[in-house]
Amino acid sequence: MITAGDGGVGKTTLLHRYVEGTFATDTKVTLGVEFALKTIELPENIVSLQLWDFSGQEHLRFMLERYVYGANGALFMMDLNSIERCLRNVEIWWNLLNKHGKIPVVLIGTKYDLAEENTKKLERARNHVLNIQEKYDFLEYIETSSKTGYNVEQAFHILVNQILDQVVY
Repeated sequence: MITAGDGGVGKTTLLHRYVEGTFATDTKVTLGVEFALKTIELPENIVSLQLWDFSGQEHLRFMLERYVYGANGALFMMDLNSIERCLRNVEIWWNLLNKHGKIPVVLIGTKYDLAEENTKKLERARNHVLNIQEKYDFLEYIETSSKTGYNVEQAFHILVNQILDQVVY
């Protein structure tokens, strides 16, 4: 499973919240790819997740193609507080994530805890994100906050369940 999106959108903090259960305030720029493991228990399965945290830095994207090959799904993240910046690279990320065949991708609006303070800005961001979801056929859209934990577990479970539905036993 891959986390993708521009630099500074909250990929590393979302993974840290999901894997460790805490909010990391001291994250640094991811250089290339970082890796985490998490085992989850579902009603019918125990699932071991390999979680790949992609760097959002443009000059490092060339190396990410190798990591996409064999991925079963991805979380694509956009910062709700700087949505216009994030919109510029959606097509590049979409093409990268689906380079070796279409995979399920959940669209994540990050930093909800900050965005909810400005209702007009949040609504404008949601409108943009919903248009992007439809245009690129993202599996689902969900808003999260790594700081509060809001919808973090749900975002991963949506993707895990979709991946499990596609697995042939």
